[in-house]
Amino acid sequence: MCDLNTASVAEMAALDGITISDAYELQLWRPYLDWFEVESVPGFDRERIDAVRTAGAVLVVPGFANRPGEH
Repeated sequence: MCDLNTASVAEMAALDGITISDAYELQLWRPYLDWFEVESVPGFDRERIDAVRTAGAVLVVPGFANRPGEH
């Protein structure tokens, strides 16, 4: 599991489908409150986000307790 709100660039780049460049871009746009916000990152459409989520990406929203299956 890799939380896109807190993971390092190296941790994000270790996910299938994420390059170092992608990881830096994701880091610049943080924090993400939901997956729709990740869609605003250049190069991340719904299909790519679904693939990244399948690879282990999650969103833990700062200040909120997430339950399994949320976000």
